[in-house]
Amino acid sequence: MSSTPCSSCSRFWKTLPSRSRPCLNHRIQSSNGSMSMYPTDPVRSGQHIRLMDELKTLYVQGVIHADLKRALLFRFKRWARQLLGRESCELEQPADYFSDKRIAVYTVIYGAVDEIHEPLTTPDNCDFFIFTDQPLVPASIWQPKVFVASAHGLPDDPVLKSRYVKMFPDQFFAEYDYTLYLDGKFQLRTDPTELIHDMDPVGLKMFRHPLRDCVLQEIKACIRQQKGKPETLKAYGRYVQAMGMPRHYGLLEGAIILRQTGNQRCQHLMHQWWEQFEQKVRRDQLSLPFVLWQNNINIEQIGLLGDQIWSNPVFRKYPHRKNKID
Repeated sequence: MSSTPCSSCSRFWKTLPSRSRPCLNHRIQSSNGSMSMYPTDPVRSGQHIRLMDELKTLYVQGVIHADLKRALLFRFKRWARQLLGRESCELEQPADYFSDKRIAVYTVIYGAVDEIHEPLTTPDNCDFFIFTDQPLVPASIWQPKVFVASAHGLPDDPVLKSRYVKMFPDQFFAEYDYTLYLDGKFQLRTDPTELIHDMDPVGLKMFRHPLRDCVLQEIKACIRQQKGKPETLKAYGRYVQAMGMPRHYGLLEGAIILRQTGNQRCQHLMHQWWEQFEQKVRRDQLSLPFVLWQNNINIEQIGLLGDQIWSNPVFRKYPHRKNKID
């Protein structure tokens, strides 16, 4: 049995950033005994399948970086075809692993809230847009978009403008299949295309809150952190309790939002979310769980991105500026 890896496995290993190789070697050896990094006979031994399973697990756990996913996101049927008749583990082209659905990635920064973070990747199926009153660096990846507040019946208020664009991407990106909203403090590090898979029929995908699972807990946290007027926040807590919303219904992180363009259920939720934000409380993270509860939608249906927003390899979080608008 040959100990020489096939050419595609060799190429795959060479594509790994050097910072990833030691942790992969250690993790794979510790979990699979003496298994070599390269499969010796991929078809007969099935070794490369175990290797890829381990790599995909490490990717999900954030141990390896998401820029490797073009080599990691294999379909089982492709491996099955190899086991049934192919005599090598030649990889198919990376483009075959991804949807060709168009994605508008956008961010909103009005006022001196955040630094503008350039995306670190520019997949062919993604375009990048920014709503901002700040200057862009020369040759910026971001394409500026103009938002006229008066055309939408809004005052020239940076908070209202940013939340409106955040909640109504369909009004600006109707020609795209999906939109990915990034809070200004987040930077896109790798191709986000994989995130569109396994989306709930609601057409909305977010991270679960990493620390709390209750609107009332979040209200207390907002008061402690001086994010809003205490009397307004407490009044909203009394409101959701009076409406019958249960405690610990769940909480979502509003910094990353993936939506399916044209999904009517999602659009309906966004309109209700805006009404809550405009009429009840200016903390959108508080009002969305209430809207979902009113529509009999579980947090688990929406929080499919997990609860590790701070350590997710697709995004990097930066601190807000000290003079942040809230």
